[in-house]
Amino acid sequence: MPGSVRIVGCGRSSLGDDRAGLVVAERLLGLGMPDTVVTGDEVPGAAFMMEQDKDVGLLIVVDAAPADDSRPAGSFARIDYRQHPDMLGARSQGSTHTLDVEVGLRLADSLGALPGQVWIYVIFGTQFDRGLELTPAVENGIAPFVERIAADVRSWRKGNTPSAGGWAGHRPDISR
Repeated sequence: MPGSVRIVGCGRSSLGDDRAGLVVAERLLGLGMPDTVVTGDEVPGAAFMMEQDKDVGLLIVVDAAPADDSRPAGSFARIDYRQHPDMLGARSQGSTHTLDVEVGLRLADSLGALPGQVWIYVIFGTQFDRGLELTPAVENGIAPFVERIAADVRSWRKGNTPSAGGWAGHRPDISR
């Protein structure tokens, strides 16, 4: 086995679709995946350096980002941070929350606190203002998003790396 997995769901619980990372972490925790630690964090920057467990082989960061024409609400993607570290900054679009994630990862990396594999999973949303509800598109995207992450972890444990040349993702059927 390639090591344990640490999953950090990021987001603000009171900012609509931004809470999606926290919701995903909660649902992944409910799956009881073996040798996997799942946490949610509203201030994720420091979380990447907290427990520098040398047994962790894969860090997964789950977050939300603004949807656009090419990435509609409810769609999701995965970035292999080691292969494409600059793609995280490219998706921030001025979000200070994403800056926390990006700065935290860069700092942890410079201190040698990141494992060999770091994957960033992003679900795209449209409403990041005050509010406790996810938009319907994001709510509908959560279940397939959770399953994709769980399937990728299972694949990784078997020694396979899911393809993610930059953005690898899921687009919902928006024709309905």
